[in-house]
Amino acid sequence: MKKIYSKIQMIDVFLIISLGITGLCFLLNIRNHGGYFLCSVMDAESSFSDFFYHIAGSSDPAHMYMTDSRFCFPPLAYCMYWLLWRVHPYEDPESIMNWLNFKNADNAMLVLIIYDILFAFLLVYCITEYYKKTGIKYMLLLPAAIIISYPFFCTSLQRGNSVALVAVLIALAWLWMDSESAVKQEAAMILIAVAAAFKFYPAVMGLMYIKRKDWKRVVRLILYGILFIFVPFLFFGGFRGLSALISNLTSLSMIKTTQYGTIRGMTLYLLEKYGQMELAAALPIGVCMETAFLGCSVGCFFLSRRKWQSILFISGILVSYIASGYIYNTVYYLPVLLMFLREHQEYVDTYSRREKYWKGINILILGLIFCIPCFWIYVFHGQLNEGTAVMAYLLLLLNMADVIYSVVRQKRIAL
Repeated sequence: MKKIYSKIQMIDVFLIISLGITGLCFLLNIRNHGGYFLCSVMDAESSFSDFFYHIAGSSDPAHMYMTDSRFCFPPLAYCMYWLLWRVHPYEDPESIMNWLNFKNADNAMLVLIIYDILFAFLLVYCITEYYKKTGIKYMLLLPAAIIISYPFFCTSLQRGNSVALVAVLIALAWLWMDSESAVKQEAAMILIAVAAAFKFYPAVMGLMYIKRKDWKRVVRLILYGILFIFVPFLFFGGFRGLSALISNLTSLSMIKTTQYGTIRGMTLYLLEKYGQMELAAALPIGVCMETAFLGCSVGCFFLSRRKWQSILFISGILVSYIASGYIYNTVYYLPVLLMFLREHQEYVDTYSRREKYWKGINILILGLIFCIPCFWIYVFHGQLNEGTAVMAYLLLLLNMADVIYSVVRQKRIAL
């Protein structure tokens, strides 16, 4: 037993936690006649809505942004949706808002299946780039643990949201920005620009180049961003489309959401439920809390010395700062998981006792994020999203404290 323990790696610990919890959930689900599955996965009425809603919009590129505020992605994203729509070009005679008709059109679901299969291939490629290994752990078990997890299986893939695709792109970008290959370093900037041209806020990854004072790459990244974000407007309404998109984004920024997934939403929820405050009165407090969170995250990002922690603080911004964000944004912790496992590939037995405890806590939390933790149903009254969000906040707070402690300790030693 001791000999086996001495060979355990951090990826083994993660797989045991993630696949163990997910497997137990599926077994209990069978015994519970599908009850756990119903509680774990987002509502069926809107399944794949984020995919087919934008497929529908892309069928009318000239007027899409002027039709509804929910068409809120940059036009490069809709170039992808337009290409997918062209595989099966259904046109609704009434309105592009009838996304269900696009979903129910002949063989339309087959297009989504092709998209998801290609996404799975890209994820496996991303994992092999991180670890340069092709064993069963890296080619089968780790991709399975990630795909069959709450952030992917139960939310982002269930909705068909492109956030899962963007998460893999930025995971590759985080890795390649430190590659020995000049081509991959350039590709990292292109991937960041493409990710920003899909979801806007991944542009915050550019802070890494500012942190390193790599001003040449900062300039090139800005140029790539301008290219990928603005040029596609030529096909999506031009200046009218740009103006309408800005209006749509402004409308979304005013959302008064009350759910755990974002700092503002969690603050409003807690103040309403336990502070008996009206939503209008609680909103300024929520805005202050999310601003403080942004400041702390950026500050800890610049203070951090470990790359995986730097990625964690940026990922926290992507997941929890944007007020209109939803729980499927938790997939942005994918590069955190991959980089943590990459930086801790040694055998567990080689760690000191303190390192074992600290790394064990981090991998436990990551395992609880990337699994289907059906036990949150009992803790949070049927809500898995609240448990997953709390785990993400705990991961952020513990590592913020670790970074601040390390900085203070170094200053005391210097004195």
